Amino acid sequence: ELYCDFALWNVNDELIKKYYIYKKSVYDFEKNNTRSNFLLKTDYITSCKYDKSVFKETHIKLSDGIPKLRINIFGGVSAFLGNKEIIKTDFGRQNIKILCSILVIENGNEIGKLKLAQTIWPYNTEDSQRVNINSHWSVFRRLLSLEDGSCPYLIKNQNSYKLSAQYFESDLQDLEHICSELTLGPLDSQAWWETIEKNDRIFTGSLLPGENSNQYINRKRIEYRNKVV
Repeated sequence: ELYCDFALWNVNDELIKKYYIYKKSVYDFEKNNTRSNFLLKTDYITSCKYDKSVFKETHIKLSDGIPKLRINIFGGVSAFLGNKEIIKTDFGRQNIKILCSILVIENGNEIGKLKLAQTIWPYNTEDSQRVNINSHWSVFRRLLSLEDGSCPYLIKNQNSYKLSAQYFESDLQDLEHICSELTLGPLDSQAWWETIEKNDRIFTGSLLPGENSNQYINRKRIEYRNKVV
């Protein structure tokens, strides 16, 4: 169960072990109603609790020094490299936002190049779709590039694209985790309210609220809204 909880967080085994010790101590305390089995919570273990905002701040950089890419797609698209927000004119282009959102929704899974182009430009010719996806991918890669020009966050294969699951996280991942908590439970009253509060912080608005013409985005917007409800 713990490995499922952390599957999208790229957490090492040692951190999972410490988190397990902490959770078991809480369980023992609640079960036996005594503090004799309750471990003192160190700052390190406390940071591993389900408050994703705290967890994110303690893992801004991965062990190889590459800053984590954080993408939020609810209430509008925003992206952060480490703790620095990406504020560039091209990132405000609508089709770049749609491209970004689709890749986040795919959650590190490959999506075919032609399928991606057809989803963003459904009424264009195939030649036009190929030109558009190539140019927009180049722009998106440039937006996410590090100072040395490298971009470890985007992976391009011969006929498919994807985000590198190793280097990115998103508010959609957080939302999926919260929905799993609420669905699978059981939660006591305190955990229930904490989970609802986390949901309010994460689900700050609909998926791409300014986009009304793309059928894929419109369908996903309804899907996530219903899921939260």
